[in-house]
Order: sequence, then C-alpha cells, then structure tokens
Amino acid sequence: MPGMTGFELAQMVKQRKKTAGVPIIFLTAYYSEAEHVLEGYGSGAVDYLHKPVNPAILRSKVAVFAALHRSARDLERANGALLVEVAERRRVEAQLLQLNNELEERVEQRTSDLIRANKAIGDSEELLRLAQEAGRVGIWEWNLKTGSGIWTPAAWAIFDSAGPREEVTYPKWLSCIHPEDRERAAKAVEDAKATGSYWDELRVSCGPAETKWIELVGAVEYDESEPVRMRGAVRDITDRKAIELELKEAHRRKDEFLAILAHELRNPLAPIHNALQIMRLTDNDRQRFSEVREIMERQLVQMVRLVDDLLDISRISTGKIELRLEHLEIRKVLQCAIETSSPLIERANHQLTVEISETTPISVQGDFTRLTQVVSNLLNNAAKYTSEGGQIWLTVRQDELNAVISVKDSGIGIPAAMLPYVFDMFTQIDRSLNRAQGGLGIGLSLVRRLVAMHGGSVTANSAGEGLGSEFVVRIPLASSVG
Repeated sequence: MPGMTGFELAQMVKQRKKTAGVPIIFLTAYYSEAEHVLEGYGSGAVDYLHKPVNPAILRSKVAVFAALHRSARDLERANGALLVEVAERRRVEAQLLQLNNELEERVEQRTSDLIRANKAIGDSEELLRLAQEAGRVGIWEWNLKTGSGIWTPAAWAIFDSAGPREEVTYPKWLSCIHPEDRERAAKAVEDAKATGSYWDELRVSCGPAETKWIELVGAVEYDESEPVRMRGAVRDITDRKAIELELKEAHRRKDEFLAILAHELRNPLAPIHNALQIMRLTDNDRQRFSEVREIMERQLVQMVRLVDDLLDISRISTGKIELRLEHLEIRKVLQCAIETSSPLIERANHQLTVEISETTPISVQGDFTRLTQVVSNLLNNAAKYTSEGGQIWLTVRQDELNAVISVKDSGIGIPAAMLPYVFDMFTQIDRSLNRAQGGLGIGLSLVRRLVAMHGGSVTANSAGEGLGSEFVVRIPLASSVG
C-alpha cells in the first residue's frame, strides 16, 4: 500500500471504536523475521502467516475467529439478558421488602392494639401478674376518686418491702416518698390527671436506713372528662442512678483535670519566656545568664515531670510498659527514691525518718526504676500535703510473703468520704492547695498501677482531716515469687 505499511493499517483499525474488535491476520511474503512477527502481534494481530498460504489452514483459522466473534456476541447478549433479569429480580426484592415493612408496621400496630386491649381488661389479678412477670416490673393501680391502691407483690417489694401492700392508700404512699421529692411527686400526679400520662423518678425511704430510686410510668383513664383511674408500672433504678452519679463525677474530674493540666503546662512557659527576654537584653553578664538558665531548667523539669506522668499512665493503660524485672534489695530502691524526693522535702523543712533493718536484707523481684518511682511518688505526695516543718516516716518491713513499705505523714489527712477514690485518676485530696503543690491528681493512680504490675497492692489509711495519712505498699518477696 503506497505510503502505509500493513502494521500501520492494523493500528488504525484497532484505534477506531467500530473496528477495534475485528480480528486481524497478517499475510506476508517479505517480512518473515522474528522482529516483524513481534511487531505484527504488537499492532493488534491475532495471527501472522507467511506466503504461500495453505487455503485450508487459512479458512480454518478464519472460521475459528468467526466462531469466537459469534460466541463473544452471544455472550454479550446473554450478559445483557442477565442484567435485565437481575434488575427485574432487584425490583421484585424491593417490592418484597416494601411489603415486608408494611407487614411489620401492621404487626407493630396490631401489637400496640393488643397491649392497649390488655390494659383495658387489667381488672383481673391473674392478668396483672402475668403482665408483671413478662415485663419484669411491678404493676400498680390508683383509684383517683377514693385514693385507694392496688399493688402487685413485686411492685410493693420494689417500693417498700416492709409494709403490707393491702393497706396502700395515696396518703400512705406519699408519706413514703423522700421528703425532698414529696412535693414534686404530688405535682407529677396532678399533672398526670390533666395530661393523661404519668412519669416520674423519685426516692423512697420507707425502710429504717435504705433509700431507693424508683421510676414510675403510667396512664390515666377518664370517665367522660373526669380522671378516675391511673395504672402503671414501677421499677427499681437505684443501681442506674448510682452509675449515673459515678459517670457525672468522673466527667467532672476529667474536666477539672484538663483545666488544671492546661494551667500547669502554661505556668512554666511565662518564666521561660521572661528568661529568654532577659537573656536577649543581658549583654555578656555570665552571672545573670547562669541565674536565667537555672530558672529555665527548673521550669522545664516541672513540665517534663508532668508530661512523663501523663505518658506513664497512657502507656500502662495501653499495655506498652514492660517491667525489667531483676533481683532487687529494697534498700537500694529506697535510697534512690529518697534522693529523688529530697529537694521537695528539704524545701518544706520536713523531718524524714527512715526505718529499715540494717542486718536482714529484704529482696523482691521487680523493676528498679518503676519501684523507685512508686516510693518517690508517695514521698512527694506526703511532702505536698504536709505543712512546713511536718514529719514524714518511711518504714520497711517484711511479712511472710511481702516486702511492706509504709509512707506516713503528719499532713492534712484524708476525709473518710475520699478514701475510696484516692487512687482514682484526676483525684486530689484538697483542691484548695496551690496547683504547683497539689499536682494533677495522677501520681497515686500511677502508684497503684505500677504496684499492681508487680503483683502487689497499695492501700491508703487516715484517721481523718488534719490527722495525717499512711500509704502501705506490699510487693511479693523474691523468695515467694513463682
């Protein structure tokens, strides 16, 4: 072909959308080298034949390619039919889903109708008992005209396990409500008469010492427009209320912790910034430079301590701290911890008394750095909460299984209500303390977690406010481990 090779023609055929699928067979008497064959196949050919050509072979190959083309066309048609069938099936499935949803709505509506019907025939004590067992709640009913009530045994057990339910009247019921909730409870009943629905959460205190939280829900029935009866259910929600209070307290402590943390991390920045300004303005005054550097170092040490405590808590919580256990004599741990805490103790003129056996070594299997951190944190805690010139006692002894380390102080003490929470995250004994002194409330939490990782325990004791406190750590002796 003038001006164009067969290879170029094949490439043009393959580039056109309408002819891209046409099979191409090269017939040549000249281009018989391997590179020509490869070029032919590279331009889109399905075969490459040399002349002279055997007609039977050529017809056979063309027939094969024609059959493949027809098969591809038939497959395409089959795929199209299959897509139509899939679309139809999806349409049918959508219709079935819609019908199923409508059926579920009808079932729900029917269920609601049945519930209302069961309530309407609630005069039967047996039906009330069955409904109570099914719902695992207590069922009650008030006659709003006479003030008399009917309570199932489970309902009255939730409300007042001591009193006879047969003698329940509205005044008696109201008298069992906690005094602080009584007025609101009476108002909720009056509001229910007007609205037709009743819901309330309140405290009851019929027993001598027990106070419960209960939830009441009900509906009012009318004779024409006059309320005549109120039926409903009651359940004990004391546990749920306790959990809610704990969550609220934890949330409050978390918010306070974040506020304190922001304040504590910001505090060192001001002196560091001022020190940098002084260094900029000071001209070759080495003495002044030395003083400024000491200020910056102290503030940086404070920031590093805060961040280290936070990182340790985070690493323990995520299981990223691994103890490097070794055979340790507890005396060496105490010596290092005292060295770490001495600046804080000496700054407040505290008298530290150390009692440890000089003759009998006490050994544990532990991580030297982490156990030192435990004792140092307890000594720092004692120093923070002990007035200037107070006393701190550090004693070590052993019982049958444990090395027992006690850190006792003559400080502000721990209120009895705080003892269960003293090792919790974000907890501080006295929030009126200066923040730099009181810290972030994570030191004792860190102590408890590190001690637990060593298989030990830590407890806190105090006779009350102003009477000091004592923290006792128990770590298994090396001889009792394993």
